Amino acid sequence: MSVLSQIVSAIKELTESVNKMNSKSPWLNQKQAYERIGISQNSFKSLVEHNVIPKHTLDKYGIAITRYHSDEIDNWLLKQK
Repeated sequence: MSVLSQIVSAIKELTESVNKMNSKSPWLNQKQAYERIGISQNSFKSLVEHNVIPKHTLDKYGIAITRYHSDEIDNWLLKQK
């Protein structure tokens, strides 16, 4: 494992730990996001694929983490009413 791979792995682990500790974080993983909306995982994926709900990634840094902002989810929900 290269040094860069180790750093990426460590950052990923740290990010996951922080997300678990900080329950007040506005950032949601996919499961938290679709459960917040009350739809299936497949329906949620479709909304994201069609850019109805924005996703935020760290791909450009080589970190495979995708998060969804709770304010954006809530705003989308309000528009559905």
